[in-house]
Amino acid sequence: MRQINRFLDKQIPFTSIIAACRNGLACGLCTDQLSCNEAGFFVLLDDNSHDLNTLIFLLTVLSAAILLVTIVARVIGRRPVVKLVVAGVVILLAYGVAWGAFWLGRRHSVVPLGTDICFDDWCATVDSVHELPSPSPDSAVYLLVVRMSNHARGIAQRPSEPRIHIIDDRGRAWTPVDTGPVPLDARLELHESKKARLKFVVPAHTSSLTALIEEGPWITDLLFPEEQPLFKLR
Repeated sequence: MRQINRFLDKQIPFTSIIAACRNGLACGLCTDQLSCNEAGFFVLLDDNSHDLNTLIFLLTVLSAAILLVTIVARVIGRRPVVKLVVAGVVILLAYGVAWGAFWLGRRHSVVPLGTDICFDDWCATVDSVHELPSPSPDSAVYLLVVRMSNHARGIAQRPSEPRIHIIDDRGRAWTPVDTGPVPLDARLELHESKKARLKFVVPAHTSSLTALIEEGPWITDLLFPEEQPLFKLR
């Protein structure tokens, strides 16, 4: 709800309407927050995009819920529901197609160590990475020092299901084998920062390692995929 209120308080100037992109695919409505990349897919551009993304998802869910309740009521009253069912299918298909377009156009940008990645008022970054001695020649051990900080104006913060993975250039991902004494979901008082030390074990000679920080429950995967900042480890 906080995200919706913050979004509604802002004016979003519609600067252009793009009917088609470079490859001829329908691209829809493009604004300062919503544009198209060179491949012709939707790309969310700036910090306001997450608010827009959340609002679109909530409006879609709300529309589907209203349709479902209406369909149930009409079925109970033995009234025709074919048009309503078709409308519901169209809404879900349209959202699914748009989600797929965002997923195909999702970008991965490499950011320097120490760059805050924020999810609302909770921010995290990889401060440093250290390669530790490995007990096996077939594996490599890395220690990531992750700093979490509370950027809220007046309340304590606890993130919802924060997680971090190490990813290689083949898309393989690894979770930490040891999270240390400070968990990623530690409660942070106003303006407080804490550091977590996460140990990862990956196959030896793995190239192009990056770290990805994420936050939010599984339902956030239903939001339009956004640009993902990655920390270059090696």
